[in-house]
Amino acid sequence: MPAAEAESPNVLELKNVSKTFVNPDGRAFEAVRDVNLTVRDEPGVGEFRVFLGPSGCGKSTILNIVAGLFPATAGQALLRGKPIAGPGPDRGMVFQGYSSYPWLTVLDNVAFGLKLRGVPRAEREKVARSWIKKVGLEGTEKKYPNQLSGGMRQRVAIARTLAVKPQIILMDEPFGALDVQTRLGMQNLINELWEEIEGTILFVTHDIPEAVYLADKIHILSACPGTIVEEITVDLPLHRTEDLKTTQRFRELETLVLQKIRHAARGGNVRITT
Repeated sequence: MPAAEAESPNVLELKNVSKTFVNPDGRAFEAVRDVNLTVRDEPGVGEFRVFLGPSGCGKSTILNIVAGLFPATAGQALLRGKPIAGPGPDRGMVFQGYSSYPWLTVLDNVAFGLKLRGVPRAEREKVARSWIKKVGLEGTEKKYPNQLSGGMRQRVAIARTLAVKPQIILMDEPFGALDVQTRLGMQNLINELWEEIEGTILFVTHDIPEAVYLADKIHILSACPGTIVEEITVDLPLHRTEDLKTTQRFRELETLVLQKIRHAARGGNVRITT
């Protein structure tokens, strides 16, 4: 018998990944070029990677390739050493737009992925109720999305994604449509949940303080066609609270990231807030 194939020590590998789209007028548009990324498999510990760069530099394209929503034009996208051939239950995605199913209650929304996997009703409702509580929505189980605020609907989407325990959680500007106060609360929520789950989070944002507050590593992309030109390790404590944002080291990291982005994007528009 042939020897069993050893599992890759990496959860995710992108090797010289490029993606070209064809516009309706037939012209080719290269969104990303030669993107390289490695996320190692550390037992019991996920990673929190954040992608920053100017608008249109391909951040969302990278997430969509990892999600399997469309293939790379060139290069390799590997999940545990195997080519990504399409969407799968090992990856979950949270979008900027509210993605709850309007005809389902909060409980049924959160349990939806478990239902698709054939989990018995009693078990999936137990898991769903647990995640509803974790995201601070206990008491809303019978409500519908149109009865919730924007922040609450994003909590539903996060709970639904995490309930199925994906290895990689893809978050494409999930807080971009929220007001400032709600956004800060969501940052704290996802920080707390990341400490609990074992999955890796890939997170896209335009907001530098948000990136520094959440990430353990920040990847800075060049202007289109985007490629990763800088990787910054965020040497802050794993457990983070709001008062961390007033520290000298936090401000130093904000400044460093802003300088790197300006250099990479040659004046690309990425905001820094206070």
